[in-house]
Amino acid sequence: MELTIKEYMEKYGVKSTQTVYNRIDKGTLNSYTKDGRRIIVVEDEIDTEKGTDNQENEILKKEIEYLKKQSEDLKTDKEDLKKRLDEAEKKAEQSNHLLMAAQGNLKNLTNTIQQLEYKKQEVEKELQDEKNKKWWQKIFTKN
Repeated sequence: MELTIKEYMEKYGVKSTQTVYNRIDKGTLNSYTKDGRRIIVVEDEIDTEKGTDNQENEILKKEIEYLKKQSEDLKTDKEDLKKRLDEAEKKAEQSNHLLMAAQGNLKNLTNTIQQLEYKKQEVEKELQDEKNKKWWQKIFTKN
């Protein structure tokens, strides 16, 4: 419904034009200018006593059903995501255990390599000492 400022004031019992302009400025009233006059756009009132807004009720019921369905879908998605998160956490924990075991194995291997290097150096030194012995020391000395 479209009303002039005067018609709006009469219909809604507003006493001041400034009040109407304030409502327009705040955005609580929709309006436009036509032929130099301000026209206020007012939604038609619904006659609730006669139940004339059945169509609107049906639209709202459909909207409610849609929102209920959407809510159920979101609950299902939430449960699904929680399961996936739990699985991912378990896999991460397993990976951490494997990583820790691998680090322990690496430490053991490093120690073994160091021991083997030390033994190798001892054997090489013994061989070098044996090589440096004179022929008569090789014959007459016990190992």
